[in-house]
Amino acid sequence: MKSIVGSPAISELKAQPLKTPRSLVILGLVSALAGLLLVFARPGALMRISAAIACAWITLTFPFAGLILYLLVEYMRPGDVMPSIASWRPALIVAVLTMIGLVIAKSKDRSQEIVWSKQSWMLAGFISTMLVSIITAIWKSQALQVTIDAAKIWIVFLIMTNLITTTYRLKQFTWVMVLLGFYLAGRSVFMYQRTGDFATGPGEGFLGDRNDLAMAMLVILPIAGSLFQSSEKILEKTLAGTTFVALIAGIISTFSRGGFVGLLCVLLGMSLLAKRRTIAFLTLSALLVIAWYVSPDSYKERIISISHYQQDESAQNRLYAWKAARAMFHDRPFFGVGPGNFETAYGRIYRPPGAPGIWRAPHSIYFECIAELGIVGCIFFGLLVSLTYLDCLKIYLSRTAAPATNWERRMAAGFMLGMTGYLASATFLSALLYSHPYYLAALTVSMANIINSRQLKTGGEPV
Repeated sequence: MKSIVGSPAISELKAQPLKTPRSLVILGLVSALAGLLLVFARPGALMRISAAIACAWITLTFPFAGLILYLLVEYMRPGDVMPSIASWRPALIVAVLTMIGLVIAKSKDRSQEIVWSKQSWMLAGFISTMLVSIITAIWKSQALQVTIDAAKIWIVFLIMTNLITTTYRLKQFTWVMVLLGFYLAGRSVFMYQRTGDFATGPGEGFLGDRNDLAMAMLVILPIAGSLFQSSEKILEKTLAGTTFVALIAGIISTFSRGGFVGLLCVLLGMSLLAKRRTIAFLTLSALLVIAWYVSPDSYKERIISISHYQQDESAQNRLYAWKAARAMFHDRPFFGVGPGNFETAYGRIYRPPGAPGIWRAPHSIYFECIAELGIVGCIFFGLLVSLTYLDCLKIYLSRTAAPATNWERRMAAGFMLGMTGYLASATFLSALLYSHPYYLAALTVSMANIINSRQLKTGGEPV
C-alpha cells in the first residue's frame, strides 16, 4: 500500500499555520468567564445574569422577539415579583436593545425603508411640545423626567411600525396582547376573590391601581371580541371568547366607575359594528345583565353612586382639579405648566379656595393635556387620535375599492373601539402618557401599511 505521509497534500497541510475558528475562541472565553462566575458569584445572581445575557442576545438578533419580550415585561411586571431587578428598568432596557437590533437589521438590508407615518409626525410633535414646555415648567427636573419617559413611548411606537410589517406578525402581536389581557383578568378576579375587596394593579405605572387596571383590560376587550368574530379555528374562537368574558369579569372586579362607563361604550360600539347588529346587541346586553346580576351589592352601590356625585368626595375633588386645570390653561394657554407639573402647580398656585389637601392629580386626560401642554399639545394629541380613527374607518369600510380581509376589518374595528374605551375611561384618569393609545395607533399604522403593500403588488388603490 502506498504511504500518504509524504504526499504533496500532506506537506502543504503541514506548511500551513494552524487556524482556530473565531467561534471556538469566543466559546473558550465565555466558558472561562462562566467558570469564574460559578466560583465567585451567587447562584441567584448567576441565574439573573444568564437570563439577562440570553434576553439581550435574542433581542439584538431577533428584534421582533424583543418587541414581544417588551410587551410581556410591560404587562407582567417582573420587577414587582423580583424587586431587585425593578431598579434596572427592564422595560426600558429591552426597548433600547430592540431598537438597536432594528437598526442593525435595517443596516444589513438596505432595501428596507424606515416606516414613517403621519402618526409618527404627530407623536414627534407631541414630544417636541413637551421639550419646549420644560423651559417654562414650574418644576423643570420633573418635566424633564416625564419627557424622557414619554420618549420611550415614541421609541416603542417606531419599533412597532417598523417590525410589524406582515400579517403573520400582526396576528402574533395581537394574540399576545389578548393572552396578556386574560392574565390581567385572571389576576384581577383572583385578587378580588382572595381579599374580598376590589382588585388593584400589580404596581406603579399604567397598571398601578384599580382604575388603571380596568382601563388596560378595557382596551384589550374589543380586540378579543374581534378575534372571536374573525377566527375560523375552533380553538382560537374558544380562547378569544373565553378571554372576552374573563375581561368583563376582570373589569367588574376592579369596582372602577370609569371602567364601567368605558365598558358600556365599548359594548355599544361592538354591537353597532357587528355584522348582525340586533343579535350582537341582544347578546352583549344579556351578557352585561348577567354580569350585573351576579356582581356583589357593593359594586352596584358604587356604580349607582355616579348619579350622586354631589355627595361623593372623590367626584368633588375631581371638580376642584378640573377648575384648577382651567385656570392653568388660562394663564399658560400655549405650552401649559409643563409635563408632569399639574400637582406642583395645583399645590403652589392654583388650589381653589376651600379645596381639601395640597397636591391633586388632574384625574382626566383632557384637563391634564390642556393644563400641562396647552393648546399645542392638545392639537398634536388630537391629530394622533383622529388619524388613527380615520385609518381604522378606511380599513373597516374598504370592502371592494381597496379590499381588506375580514380579519383586518374586524381588527380595525377592535383597534377603534379600544381607543374609544381608552378615551371614555380616561375622562376620569390622569392617563395621558399611558401606552394604550400609542400602541393602538402603531398597530393601525402597521395594518394600513400591510394592506397598502399588498394593494401596490396587485395594482389596486392604497387605503
